[in-house]
Amino acid sequence: MLIAAVIGLATFAVWFWWIGQPLLFALTLIIIVFVIACLDALGSLAELLK
Repeated sequence: MLIAAVIGLATFAVWFWWIGQPLLFALTLIIIVFVIACLDALGSLAELLK
């Protein structure tokens, strides 16, 4: 989860400060990164528990 948080914050920083997109757009991308990372982590966990 720590890696997902770091990647999400990096995504926000790049899109908001470096590229200059609006705040709502950058927040949307950080939420998408968290959802994808958490679903991937849940999928990996499910495979380990089988």
